[in-house]
Amino acid sequence: MWGFFFIKNMNHTHSAFWENLYDIGDIGWDLSGPTKPFVEIFNNLDLLNKKVFVPGCGNGHDVIELAKKGAEVYAVDFVEAPLLNIKTNPDFIENKIHLIHSDIFEVSNNFNNQFDYVFEYTCYCAIDPKYREKYRDLVYRILNKKGKFISLFFPILKPEIDDGPPFGVDLAKTLEMFKDKFNILEINQSINSIPKRAGNEVLVFMSKNG
Repeated sequence: MWGFFFIKNMNHTHSAFWENLYDIGDIGWDLSGPTKPFVEIFNNLDLLNKKVFVPGCGNGHDVIELAKKGAEVYAVDFVEAPLLNIKTNPDFIENKIHLIHSDIFEVSNNFNNQFDYVFEYTCYCAIDPKYREKYRDLVYRILNKKGKFISLFFPILKPEIDDGPPFGVDLAKTLEMFKDKFNILEINQSINSIPKRAGNEVLVFMSKNG
């Protein structure tokens, strides 16, 4: 699990917490490449000119893959360092990738009802559970009427009450919360996870309700 459980005297809701992790190279959430279950999805979706939002994008491996598929990607992160890493990636596509240095909860209202897809991985688990309804409401706000939320929820085996980040994800509780504003289309735990996360994550497809 991520070593940042043990960083003392720093608040994970402040960007300095995450900046420190990048500075010391303690980025255990980073897989050094695109998320395998997402790549399979990217290959089966028509992403050409679709608008996609990636919250907590990190070093942007999935962002790069989405842009290669023709999507217009808005990549948001609390920390500037990973955004710079994306910009200097040799596969960076300037007119397809928009980098936004921001707290996800402070993204512009200009994004309301704008996105065809939101792809989530390891941003939700970095958020204190008491703010997760706020996250759900953000996703609802920025998706267009036919928008889809595709999330690889992790870690589902860790109790929410334990310290984090990453904070545990109670899947039943999470789905119940999202059902207030989303239709659950598919839940799939038989996915191509990396070995150390096998059985500890689940892929969920949702559509905006209304």
